[in-house]
Amino acid sequence: MRAKIALAFALLGALAPPCNAATGPQLINDGRTLLSACKSFLDTAGGKPSDAENFFFFEMGQCIGVIGGVKATMQSLNGSLEEDMRTCFPESAMKIGQNVRTVVDYLKAHPDVLALDSSMLTMIALHSAYPCKE
Repeated sequence: MRAKIALAFALLGALAPPCNAATGPQLINDGRTLLSACKSFLDTAGGKPSDAENFFFFEMGQCIGVIGGVKATMQSLNGSLEEDMRTCFPESAMKIGQNVRTVVDYLKAHPDVLALDSSMLTMIALHSAYPCKE
């Protein structure tokens, strides 16, 4: 239930203008901003109070959008890729929180890549977590 509430707030936040007066809107275009936004989403979904500096619905909505969009694209293109480039997602439906957690775990484990593009990092994280077995 908490996850549904957090998802609803994040989606509503994606429609609202960002309200970070100190830095303005934070567009997710690299691993640092993706990690920050997704950590806020996971905290909110888990019912933890979030630090005011890192709690922005706009950014959490972007986290969900980036990860969901990349995953959907990967699934659509999977059949067109070479065998070693394919990603084999679990057959059971994965919830958005699982996908976000997978990406956050990857980014935390690889801080040296945080300057790279957020979509590319999402693709690498999901492919690393769900490689096709030969």
